[in-house]
Amino acid sequence: MDSEVGVLITGAGAPGAPGIIYCLNQQGDMRLRLVGVDIDEGAVGFSLVDNHYVIPQPETDEFIPKVLDICERENIRVILPLVTRELIPLSKAKKDFNERGVYLPISDEDVMKVLNDKHKLSVRAKEAGVSVPDFRLATNIAELRAYASELGYPDRPVCIKPPISNGMRGLRILDENKDRLELLLSEKPTGVYSTLDEVIAILEGADDFPPYLVMEYLPGEEYTIDAMADKGEMVVSVPRLRQRIRSGISFDARVVRDKRLIEMTRLLIEGLDIDGVCGFQFRESDEGTPCLIESNPRLQGTVILTAGAGVNIPYLLVRMALGEKIEVGNIKWGMSIKRYWGWFFFDKDGSPYPF
Repeated sequence: MDSEVGVLITGAGAPGAPGIIYCLNQQGDMRLRLVGVDIDEGAVGFSLVDNHYVIPQPETDEFIPKVLDICERENIRVILPLVTRELIPLSKAKKDFNERGVYLPISDEDVMKVLNDKHKLSVRAKEAGVSVPDFRLATNIAELRAYASELGYPDRPVCIKPPISNGMRGLRILDENKDRLELLLSEKPTGVYSTLDEVIAILEGADDFPPYLVMEYLPGEEYTIDAMADKGEMVVSVPRLRQRIRSGISFDARVVRDKRLIEMTRLLIEGLDIDGVCGFQFRESDEGTPCLIESNPRLQGTVILTAGAGVNIPYLLVRMALGEKIEVGNIKWGMSIKRYWGWFFFDKDGSPYPF
């Protein structure tokens, strides 16, 4: 292909953005022009793309018109969203983008509202035959106490999280048996362990009680699935074992050929009529059963590992946007990744400085 293909990457400052940009630069079949956008004018990904723009917050009325304007100005063919908060506004505007020849590889609005809500997702996943942890939705403090007790607290740990959140925001593991002194002296202040009384003391200060999903605690291995779908049919599903996690990001992971996870991904895609890119997270129960804990209906930060294993999903999404047939080659099962901190330098004017 001689002409450039414009690709818009949202959330250029997201932790996974450099890896996704790297994936797009590794293919040699077509010329891509990469454009990054972010709400932060200092987004690190701006140094890795051909052009960049600062955009409004996704909740504002100016967000979609601004993105549409950038797409027209830069001759964009496909948008790769990396930010969860943008997904509902973008899904509402899919028709507007499609009419301008811009492909948005995400599910429609009604599906997106399920995928972005952990309670709705758990209900629909269970109906589709996918294993989920035992769960309840608490809408007040009395229910939070009662549901935690029903799930075995304080004798057993219980997990709580807001139905709509990402990146471990609002997540707490309620465990009365954790040594509080050990947590104070040895754990970083970003730890997730707490007690029911500690959480309630905070929630009592809220003007309105934020609904909380109360869930069975799953002690086993955690997995992430990178998947692609075409109008409710699975194109590919690649599970990854998360071996070391920092602030919700995989720093040590390995691609695993787990047929249980691949089959449950298929059930989710078909049962929810998912389209485009999607990710899922599973964790094993006491009995070793992988249970769905949440979805990420966008490109995930460690999708670069899946690309290293032979399935370059960011690039495949560009090919799908161009109407090309997607064929997945041999997957290098067992491929692993180890992350490390990198850096960029900038001079006093904010321009990239080579060092």
